[in-house]
Amino acid sequence: MSLKIFTGLAGSGKTSALIDEMTSRRDAGGLVLLILSSEHEALISRPNVKAGGLMGCRDESKSYPIDAVVSSSEAAAILAAQE
Repeated sequence: MSLKIFTGLAGSGKTSALIDEMTSRRDAGGLVLLILSSEHEALISRPNVKAGGLMGCRDESKSYPIDAVVSSSEAAAILAAQE
């Protein structure tokens, strides 16, 4: 399992780069899980932030399906269950 951290100012392309990275890995046959935190009120108030929803960015041509919106402990359990 790998971890990549994206940093930068708002609007600098972090989410777009993340979507590109996930799409590339998936297209290469890798397992990609998009797990979002249910512990962030501003995030979970968005109607598309749910399992089966789409994470998007300012580039409307890019999005990625959300696998789960769970607590940190639930996310850890999901990740621990992966090979």
